[in-house]
Amino acid sequence: MIQEMEDTLVEVRSAAARSIADKKELNRKLAAIEKEASEWESKAELAVRKGR
Repeated sequence: MIQEMEDTLVEVRSAAARSIADKKELNRKLAAIEKEASEWESKAELAVRKGR
């Protein structure tokens, strides 16, 4: 029974580490997308100001 609990603990820790890594990757992707959106917004505002 103790061995099963230890095995489960290893699995849970591994899953938690994967989740943390996934969250960090998603945060990086979100930051990149937000930056790109901001750049496109700036380009659109410039185009509107120039009457395009």
